[in-house]
Amino acid sequence: MEKMKRTKTYSAKGLAWMKVTANGSLEGGIAKSFEKTGNDIMKSLGIKPCDLLLFVADKTKIAFSALGAVRMKLGSELGLAKTDEFNF
Repeated sequence: MEKMKRTKTYSAKGLAWMKVTANGSLEGGIAKSFEKTGNDIMKSLGIKPCDLLLFVADKTKIAFSALGAVRMKLGSELGLAKTDEFNF
């Protein structure tokens, strides 16, 4: 996954991921680790079908920088970034 390479640019050790399928099940990457708790996590965080979950385990600053870079790249590639707005 090209996005994993991007996280390593920011010194992150790697990127773990899973997605929610159209029928609401978890799939890919680390989904097997969440077989028992997945539904509770999705409910408490408001995760919906077709959402993508990304995880970086590292020091806070490194994790934030790496995930921020992936978020910006995806936002740009998918046409989700609003270039005329600056929000926090």
